[in-house]
Parts: sequence; C-alpha cells; structure tokens
Amino acid sequence: MIFLILTGFGTYLVCERGKESSVKYASLRFFKLAVLMFISTITNWMLFKFHLVYYPHIVGHTNTIWIQGESPFNNNIISLIWGNWFTISTGYNNTLWTMHYIFFGSVICIIIYDLWGELKKGYIVPSIIGVCFVIMGPPYFVACILGYILAHYYKKNADRQIGISWGIGLLLPVPFLCGYPMLIESQFFLYRILPEQYVEYYHMAGAFLLIYVCLFCSPVKKMMENRFFLTIGKYSMSIYTMHFTLLMSVTSYLFVKLINRFSYNKAVLLVWVFTCSITFVVAILLKKIIDSIYRWLDRSYIKLYHYMTE
Repeated sequence: MIFLILTGFGTYLVCERGKESSVKYASLRFFKLAVLMFISTITNWMLFKFHLVYYPHIVGHTNTIWIQGESPFNNNIISLIWGNWFTISTGYNNTLWTMHYIFFGSVICIIIYDLWGELKKGYIVPSIIGVCFVIMGPPYFVACILGYILAHYYKKNADRQIGISWGIGLLLPVPFLCGYPMLIESQFFLYRILPEQYVEYYHMAGAFLLIYVCLFCSPVKKMMENRFFLTIGKYSMSIYTMHFTLLMSVTSYLFVKLINRFSYNKAVLLVWVFTCSITFVVAILLKKIIDSIYRWLDRSYIKLYHYMTE
C-alpha cells in the first residue's frame, strides 16, 4: 500500500513539472516497470530450472501456508519473454502483482491531472473517482488516488506542520491497521471486531497515516531524512523486486542448514541478519544494472521524440 500511495504521490509531482515531463513519464512507465518484471522473472525461472529453490523444505517449520504449491506454470522461456509480463511475472514472483496497479494507477492519475489538474479544489474530482473505484471493487487504485490527493495537499501546504503529540497519536494505529492479517483468522480481539472484507482498506489507512506523519510531523520528517533511511529508500524498489527471489532460495537454504544446529529463534535471527545483508548487496548491484538500462531508455526516448517532432 505504501508503494501504491507513493505511485499516486509521485505521479502528481511529475505532472506538476510540466507537460514534457508527464509525457515522458507516461511514455516510459510501462517499459521501466517491465525491466523490473523481466529481470525478476528470468532470475526466478533460472532458480526453478536449476533446482535452487528450497522453500518447500521450510513450510513445515514456518507454517508459511501462502507459498505452498508455488511453482511457475510455464517452463518455456520463449513464451515467458513474449507473453503478458503483468500476468506471467506474477506466476514466478508473487510480489509482482502490484506492478499492474502501479502502472494503471499512474495512468489514472495522469488522466485526472490532465483533465482536472487546474481546478483550485483539485482534490474533489479524484475523491469522486476514488469513491467510484470503492463501489467497483478494486481497492488498490484507491490507494494511488489517495497518494495523488495527498501530493496535491502537500504541494499547497508544505509548510504546515503538526505537533509531536499529534504525530504520535496518528502513528499509534499504524502497526495495528497495517498488521491486520490476511488469509488467516486472527485471535486478537481488536482484529476480530473489524469486518474482514475491508482488510485492504485497513492496510491503506495505516500506510496513508504513516506517510502523512512523515510529511507533516517535523521530528519524524527529520528522522526519515536521515542518510540511513534515504539510502534504504534509494534501493527500496530493487529490494522489493528481488526479496521474494532471495527468500525462496538463499534464505530458505540457510534456514534448512541452521535449524538442525540451533534453536528455532537463533536460527531465525541468524537467517534474518544474513538475509538483510545479502538483500542489500543484491539491491545495490541490481540498481546499477537497472539505472544503466533506464539511462538507455531515456536516451532512446529523446531520440525518438526528436524524430517524431522534426
């Protein structure tokens, strides 16, 4: 939900830079997301192809029901390359389901900006569109629109700040809302009194509050502008793209080896520390590759744009 809200937020800011920026953003959005999907999908295909996936061995220890039976539905690499990446990539990496909503959420926000961006009360129209999506059922587009509205508000009220007491008060429900469980029934009484069918909206509300406090509560904002968090943010998409791959392979392999030598808690701690370290190393290397491809896409776009406008 954080990624989806930031999608709408970032799209609004890109559109604010001018027509040229929004056109370039819209033109390259699919291809830049496709690069992430392609790299992750090919990597996972290779893991399955060479039998380097170890998560089936840890299901009994961890009770991770959601990955039982996980297996790519297509072993033909040619079909993988020429198929619908939004659909096929999800089969190889469960976490890539968000790419569909990130792409179309960006398109929706660009359309909203181009049609109604000049309105003084620019939050009214996207709010109405958000309500329409609530009625229609796909809640993930609502998160993108929330990000758009938040960016519009932030642009107009960047200097407005809330006190630390308000900030803490708004942060308190964040872990509760974001932690509402999916696929399993929680025994926590506060979760049991909330209707389960609105779980996506609880996660959305928690993510929205977290981002709002980071923007408008000065102490939290300063903490999030710390070099450590800025660095983590810089590599966040690379981490997101590859973390499932590492969990299925390296992390699972380590757990299989350590669970027979250490207690469960010690094994988990050691695996967690190593996974965080290797994930960050992989993210740094992956970002270098992705950035070089993005620079090539940017140069190609500029050449094509000049060719079409000559």
